Amino acid sequence: MYPIGSKVMIKNVHRNSKLEEAFFGPFFIKGYTKNKSYILMDQAQNLLSRDVPTQQIKLVDPNVASQNNVKDKHYEVQAIIAHRGVPTNYEYLVHWLGYNDSADHTWQKESDLSSKLHIQLYWNRRNSGTSNTKDTPLANTVNNTIRKRTDRNKHSNKNAQIIKRSKRLLAKQQQQ
Repeated sequence: MYPIGSKVMIKNVHRNSKLEEAFFGPFFIKGYTKNKSYILMDQAQNLLSRDVPTQQIKLVDPNVASQNNVKDKHYEVQAIIAHRGVPTNYEYLVHWLGYNDSADHTWQKESDLSSKLHIQLYWNRRNSGTSNTKDTPLANTVNNTIRKRTDRNKHSNKNAQIIKRSKRLLAKQQQQ
């Protein structure tokens, strides 16, 4: 078992192609369950909404500061944070893997990035709340792959119906 406080990555069990990331993270081990699964916490100190079995965890070597290869001058993108410019000539604010200080974020043109995956994920995240169609998938984040959105909506609708019913009953009682 990995010690509490260890930095780990979670295997992407919903990976559909080679282009998608194999692991999500980083996370920190907060504790263990009776079944020897791990309770994980992200960098913002939020607990992950599920317990993770040992076979889905990869320990990040604490001696290696980054997976970026400085000799080859190839750095790996962790996420796109923002964009600026006009639609035909956007620049993206890049959070580099292994560089958690905001001073290390840099503005890059789309042509400077070796993969367009993170740009696509950024736009999916950004446009997820503005779409009128329910068929548009949300960005593939850890929480979206874990939770079933339909179940959450079913509970939300049920709660909304209960609240409406109780308001009607309350209004009837006040009228009498």
